[in-house]
Amino acid sequence: MKQKNIRKIAGMLASMTAIIVLLSILPSSMTVGQSFEERRQAILDKTKNTQADLEAMRKQILDKNLEFQVKITEAMKHKMEEITGLVPPSRRELEREAKRKAAEEKRRQEEERRKEREMAKKDEADPEKKEFEEEQKKKEEGNSVLAQCSAGANSFNWRDAGYMTPVRNQLGCGSCWAFTAAAAFEGNFYIMNKESSDTSEQSMLECTGAGSCNGGWYAGVFDYMRNVSIPTESDNPYKAKQGVCKVASSTPYMTVSSGYVITQSRLPSTTEIKNALCKYGPLASTLKVTPLFQAYAGGVYNEKASLKGPSDVNHGIVIAGWDDSKGAYLIKNSWSKDWGEDGYAWVGYKSINVGYGSMWVMSKTK
Repeated sequence: MKQKNIRKIAGMLASMTAIIVLLSILPSSMTVGQSFEERRQAILDKTKNTQADLEAMRKQILDKNLEFQVKITEAMKHKMEEITGLVPPSRRELEREAKRKAAEEKRRQEEERRKEREMAKKDEADPEKKEFEEEQKKKEEGNSVLAQCSAGANSFNWRDAGYMTPVRNQLGCGSCWAFTAAAAFEGNFYIMNKESSDTSEQSMLECTGAGSCNGGWYAGVFDYMRNVSIPTESDNPYKAKQGVCKVASSTPYMTVSSGYVITQSRLPSTTEIKNALCKYGPLASTLKVTPLFQAYAGGVYNEKASLKGPSDVNHGIVIAGWDDSKGAYLIKNSWSKDWGEDGYAWVGYKSINVGYGSMWVMSKTK
């Protein structure tokens, strides 16, 4: 009898917890103009439907011997297109853009070497030489941090190394591309300047021309930041909707260069991703979101989803590291810390096209 009562109480508590969670993730429109009883019924109906979906997902995971767990998440509040929004260029356009950027980077490096030779000839007291040497010193300090990462290691990630900024939430706006650009830039800025930052995704959404709440591509953000600095989050807070670009005061948040991990429109190999992670820091990247991914709670996400090819992706994320024992990359998402493992996920090397269109970015030193 006691065991029955305990089970009954446990079941009631579980239901109450589910209702509370669902109340927090229900669309706000559901409660506007509704009576208490209508709201209560809507919650109960949503609870029943979501719990049924969750059980179906758990059965699918069990049947397919997958290695991850699912739960009710904040991301399940939204339709998939509201929390994804990545619009990659065509494979031909991506290859053309990647080759253009590779040529630009080659010219930039040649110019940097020319300047080094020129500065070596200048007098030690020359102000321009002093400024150049100070900048070189900062770059060397950043490179010493990058040297902590070895592509030959079995595992490494920039989160545990302490150079990732906090997980954020794009809400119901398809601006993942902006959050991906911000997170990758902030990671490199942290490494190169030993300083955390919080750049404005809203300004990236409004000013860069790289996309909208209906989707976009992060490369345009990095190009924009070559010439114009991005404000801080406090100067232009995120609103999850398109607005008018506002001229902001100058900040140190600009890029020196950016490029693709590879110049072909295929999935980069794990070696190519690891090398780029160690050379530049966190990478802007992509994957294909499915309903299972929306409900991801932990473990190694190794779903073998039906894909049309390597460019079949719909969401921007940041690759922060890898672990060969898991056979997975550590990725940072933009769906709040409620999702996944505090906003992160381990995604299998060969799962859901993770890594397609990966880009590195180099920030200016302060």
